[in-house]
Amino acid sequence: MPSRLTDLARRLAFAIPIMLIGMFLLLDATTFGLRPVDRASNRARGCYVVLDDIIGAKEPTEWARPTELAVASVFILASSTMVFRGLWIACCRRVTTP
Repeated sequence: MPSRLTDLARRLAFAIPIMLIGMFLLLDATTFGLRPVDRASNRARGCYVVLDDIIGAKEPTEWARPTELAVASVFILASSTMVFRGLWIACCRRVTTP
């Protein structure tokens, strides 16, 4: 049976990267940087998000920004719940011995 501190370390090792990804997606979805027309790649002028760059969109999509906000909120809420639950288990729960 793992100790409570190793359980907390395992939870943190899993939750921190998820929280950082969620924070990046939140920042990307709420930042509006207007890009100029790029005639070489035939891209239109507009506010692109990382998801638009990944799929290679030629103009900003309507669904990418709300999708990033939804995924970011799920990632941030899930990872913070994992961290607080791990802290609760590691610090505040009573140890019962058989």
